[in-house]
Amino acid sequence: MFIEFTEQEKAQIKAIEEKYEKAFKALEELTEKLNPTPDTEYLFEGINGKDNPEEWEAALKKENEILDAWEAKGSPEWRAAREKWHELNSSYNKERAELFEKAEQRQFNELNGDLTKILEDAKNQTIRLIYELYQFFNNGTDSKVLLDGEDVKKRIQGSLRLHIEALKGEPKLYKEFNAYVDNAIKRSEYIAPKGTKQEDITKIPEAVVNTFYPANFLAPTDKVSNLAFNNELTGRHIQQLAMERRGSKKQITTLASIDFDNLNGSVQIKGRRELTPYDREVHDAIITLFVDGGNEYITPQMIYQVMTGNPDAYLNPKQAEAISESITKCMYSRLIIDASEEAKAYGFDSFKYDGSLISGERVTATLNGTVVECLRLLRTPVLYEYANKKNQIGRFDIKLLNSPINKTEEIITLQGYLYRRILSMKNSSNLSKTILYDTVYNQLEVTASSDGALRKKKAKVRSQIKKILDYWKQEDFIAGYVENKRGQVIYSVTIRL
Repeated sequence: MFIEFTEQEKAQIKAIEEKYEKAFKALEELTEKLNPTPDTEYLFEGINGKDNPEEWEAALKKENEILDAWEAKGSPEWRAAREKWHELNSSYNKERAELFEKAEQRQFNELNGDLTKILEDAKNQTIRLIYELYQFFNNGTDSKVLLDGEDVKKRIQGSLRLHIEALKGEPKLYKEFNAYVDNAIKRSEYIAPKGTKQEDITKIPEAVVNTFYPANFLAPTDKVSNLAFNNELTGRHIQQLAMERRGSKKQITTLASIDFDNLNGSVQIKGRRELTPYDREVHDAIITLFVDGGNEYITPQMIYQVMTGNPDAYLNPKQAEAISESITKCMYSRLIIDASEEAKAYGFDSFKYDGSLISGERVTATLNGTVVECLRLLRTPVLYEYANKKNQIGRFDIKLLNSPINKTEEIITLQGYLYRRILSMKNSSNLSKTILYDTVYNQLEVTASSDGALRKKKAKVRSQIKKILDYWKQEDFIAGYVENKRGQVIYSVTIRL
């Protein structure tokens, strides 16, 4: 049900935010007072990790020792304060949910039990819900992405449960409501009619298939993938990448490059002609849908549901446009990989590739009874194929992406950066468990017009990180985490695995 919050309810929501904000801050100050976070920044002063990898590794090892000792000496009172923070977070989410439920009940009660009014409101809500669902599904193009009637009917029943429960007491009105819903679905221009003839559809479907939601998220973690989406392979020149293991005397070189010459005048993108961290999330969602889900036909809606870890997530036009643009870049970027030396050295089949990052075509298909524009994959995505030969594929339960936070492009990028760092930590005992916030800010390209605005943006990013990490702790992806300060500046977060 669509809720129109009263001024009082808006004030209550604001009061909850302010109350918990003060409590969170008090606990954070208490934990810092009881067991001040050690300063480890001095360990890295004057060291360039690229030029002096051994010194950098030694500094990381020393930092981990200091942080482990700091964690170990924490008093019971300190640990209790940290646990209290997590309890507060659960209470905060519960209190907000209860307020929303009360607002929903309040709005329904305003109908005063008048079944005629309840029926009329249910009808109005039905029409609005169909339209809002269509807006979510619409991919922002001139083509219509029509809704599945049975799915819409289930969502109407869930959203209007209070109305339906009341109407059940009057069989005649309940029957009228159900007939109205069936008729609204049948007549709606936003819903695909049953038995629709191909000649009556704007674009003729090329396939009729069912789609499958994957159980695990798959992410290539190899060097080529990391460089590709950090814009370090873009350009016409082939780059030589060192692939020998640390300490090896024999050089092993893989050749790779990416260019966008295929983005000619007939194919336009609004953003940068380079692969970004957000493009990586779209790319890996496509891999996940194809490999783990077995889907040959993939829509932006499906990609968004995978990136968010929520099979019921709905796509707004802005996100649809961003995903569509990422798909275009993946389809029209030319990737060259020559891993012949690697294959010979590490015992996998010779690997050479010159083609699109994602080999596919845009088609119209009927997916689960709904006519949609989608991407049809013509072969396994090459970066997955290459990384899989080297056993460098990160895998984890897809529900970990369903963190309780609004999934904007920035949040999807942030969450992707965090889980890749944590996967790397889990796969290497020598890798630092500390993530510098400056690195995160750079990844997200956090900027502002003034120092004050920049501080607020950075504080917001740190708050978002903590919400994600809290959820991952709850789901046992990590054991915990702690933020580190240098003076009054919060500069990093250390992950406990």
